[in-house]
Amino acid sequence: MSERIIVVEDDDDLRTFLIEVLEDAGYETTAHSTADEALRKLTAETNADLVVTDLIMPGMRGHDLLSELRSRRPELNVIIITAFGSIDSAIEMVKSGAYDYLTKPFSTDDFLLSVQRALGDSRLRREIAVLSRQPANSPPGFIAASRPMQDLFRVLARAAQSRHPVLIT
Repeated sequence: MSERIIVVEDDDDLRTFLIEVLEDAGYETTAHSTADEALRKLTAETNADLVVTDLIMPGMRGHDLLSELRSRRPELNVIIITAFGSIDSAIEMVKSGAYDYLTKPFSTDDFLLSVQRALGDSRLRREIAVLSRQPANSPPGFIAASRPMQDLFRVLARAAQSRHPVLIT
């Protein structure tokens, strides 16, 4: 299953271009022309892996969307793109939780690199979350909390240190 990216951009040409670039790179995409529309859809589309949004749009702005996403879906990375970039704005967006901040015009390579990094970060955080829920005595790849399974893991750990064949029944 490919990763799903939501693009929020009010400029029709740029939105179409971003979708083409992302789909050519193998990502599943959904596009919205307003932040309000994206937020409504995102509530229902809980399987989104990344949001790419313009900063300055009619209606709800990108920083407002970022703020809403941080409160509703804190695990979801957001990349901000803007034609009106400044250092102060970039610092403010990153402090507010944006994964990255790209100033238009940006190269396709820079855009895809930012997307790849943001998705990689998301995958890593999901893995950490799964591992942190795993009981401490469970070997990697096994999840068990029952007493008999924990006892079995202790026996397996001892048996793994042996150089002799071991049969556990």
